[in-house]
Amino acid sequence: MKSIRPPWGPAGCVAAPMFSLFAVFQLAASTAPTNMLPVALTGWNRDLVVESTAVGTPFTNYAAEMNYGEGRAFYQTGLPQYAWGLPPSGGFISMVGDGTIFQLQSYTANNALVLSPGTGLTNGTLTLVTPATYAKLAIIAHSGNGTNMIGTLTLNFQDGTSFTTTYLAPDWYNGTTNVAWFGTARMVLTSGADDGGTQNPRWYQTTINVTALVGATNKPIASLTFGKAVAKSTAIYAVSGQLAAGAAPIPVTGWNRDVIIENTA
Repeated sequence: MKSIRPPWGPAGCVAAPMFSLFAVFQLAASTAPTNMLPVALTGWNRDLVVESTAVGTPFTNYAAEMNYGEGRAFYQTGLPQYAWGLPPSGGFISMVGDGTIFQLQSYTANNALVLSPGTGLTNGTLTLVTPATYAKLAIIAHSGNGTNMIGTLTLNFQDGTSFTTTYLAPDWYNGTTNVAWFGTARMVLTSGADDGGTQNPRWYQTTINVTALVGATNKPIASLTFGKAVAKSTAIYAVSGQLAAGAAPIPVTGWNRDVIIENTA
């Protein structure tokens, strides 16, 4: 892999992409936009991010470790004296190149589904706030000390039926396939030491073609059940989706940032 820099710098500015321009154009040409947008879910069980307003050290009251036994967590860009944090708003466009927009959960609350010895879980369920029929779903996940990247994913439909497939949660260091985000540093929660970046850890995207899997039986999804990959710890951070044909967009309120420059600007 070519040398890469993390996407967010000290002021939250976008840095150079991880691929050459030629590679980006190749990726864009081969990966058509899918219009996948964030899906609102409940069931997150761990806060893995120290917010930018936190006061330490230690920072153990603000976040918990992802990988069991490491004592390290992520932090938000803007935390004083720390350089490479997660996006300030929690939103980002996947670097896979399909145009998927992901929204991380609030940094001040539980913001990941963690399956590990620390949580005592080998599987966990995220419930859709509003059940809907999706043509595609995209998932952001990774694992610590991973030896097999595959975990089970069960689509639980509103009518009580289900369909089981798989998703990918590779080890968060040095993976090269379907990297959606990368280079966000971690901190040691007890000492506050900055540990990580600029090329790792990495988050990976799995795209599930729901229409192709279930065909004419596609129906509203009520929840998603994730099984742990073969790893010490696995974490799921966000899900986005493309509504199936005939499914109507859901109007909601509460948006808190304008992240798009209009074409008349």
